[in-house]
Amino acid sequence: MRSALTKLAVLPRVLLLPVRLLPVGMLFLGLLLTGCSGDDARERPGLRIAVPNIPPAIGNPYQGVTVPTTLALQAIFDTVTTVDADGNPAPGLATAWRQIGPREWEFDLRAGVRFSNGEIFDAQALVESAQHMASKRGRGETIGSMLVQIERVEVINAQRARVVLNEPDALLPLHVSVWRIPAPRHWNSLKLPAGARDALGTGPYMVAARGDGRLLLRENPQAWRKPKIPLVELLMIPDKTARLQAFISGAVDMALVLSFDDREAAERARGRLVPRLTSQVDFLGYRTIDNPGTPLADPRVRRALNMAVDRQLLTEYLLGDATRPTSQLATPGRFGFDPSLEVLPFDRPAAR
Repeated sequence: MRSALTKLAVLPRVLLLPVRLLPVGMLFLGLLLTGCSGDDARERPGLRIAVPNIPPAIGNPYQGVTVPTTLALQAIFDTVTTVDADGNPAPGLATAWRQIGPREWEFDLRAGVRFSNGEIFDAQALVESAQHMASKRGRGETIGSMLVQIERVEVINAQRARVVLNEPDALLPLHVSVWRIPAPRHWNSLKLPAGARDALGTGPYMVAARGDGRLLLRENPQAWRKPKIPLVELLMIPDKTARLQAFISGAVDMALVLSFDDREAAERARGRLVPRLTSQVDFLGYRTIDNPGTPLADPRVRRALNMAVDRQLLTEYLLGDATRPTSQLATPGRFGFDPSLEVLPFDRPAAR
C-alpha cells in the first residue's frame, strides 16, 4: 500500500562503542583466552572487544552484512571493492574496473595477494566464488541473494576477470563491496555447515583459537594490508549492560552497541563514546491512500508538520548530536540519494 511519508527523520541511526583512553603500553595488557591451548594460551590480545554476537560459521563469507555481527568476517576476508567515506566504490581485491557492455564488467585484480593458507588469489577465485553464489545454497545466503544479478565470471588472465550479469547494473562496483572471497581449494573442501567454523581469507587476520563465546584473531602473515594490532580477542556478551560493565571493569578495551545513556559511565572509566553512522533512516509515515478526508493528503500539511518539529534539537539532546536531520530515505552512497534535496528548516511561524 502506498502512503505519503512525513519525514520526521534523522540520518542515520548510530551504533555506539566506548573506547578506553589508555596510557602508552597499557593497550597490550589483556586476558588469556579460555579454551586455548599450546602457544595460543600464552598469548595476550592487544585489543579486547566486547560484541553482542560472534557467528559460529565465521568461515562462511557469504553470510551477513551488518556490523557488529560481521566484525570477524571483515577482519578475515577481503571484498572485491570497498566503499570510501563519500560512499563511492574504492579499491579492494580489485584495483580498477570498467563497464564494457550493458551486462559485462571487467575487474583488474590486485597482484601478489595470497590467502592465509598460501593459496594464490587470482581471477579463478572469483570464478569459483560466483559459481557458489549461483548455486541453490548460495542463493539462499545473504551475499548470494544480494548479488543475484551476477550470472558468471570469466577469466581473462590471472589478474583480470570479466563479470557477466543477467541484467544491467550500473552500480556493480558499489554492490560488490559486500562480496567476500574465500580461499577456493579450502572452501571447496569444507563440509557445510559444520565446516564453516574454519575461516581462510586474504584479510589482515586469521583465526588463532576459539572458545566458548570467544574468538582470538592473529595477524595473517600473508596479508597484503597489515593490521596495526597483531592480536585481537572478540568476547561475545549479548547483554548491553554486561558489555558496559566489562568495559568499566577493564575486562575489555572496547564494547560495541551501547546507548548515549552510557556516555557518563564510559567517561568515568577513562573512555569515550564513539558513534558509528549506519545507513538506516528513522521516520514517521502516515497513510493517505484509501483514507478519505485525511488532512495529510494535502502536501502543505505534511510540509507544515516537518517544519513544526525541531529535529536538530531532538538529535542534540536525544542522540548526543551524533547525526543530523535528512530530507529523504536514501542515505549518501545509496541508490536514489539526491544531494540537491534540502532539509526543511524548523520554522514554527511558517508552519502555522
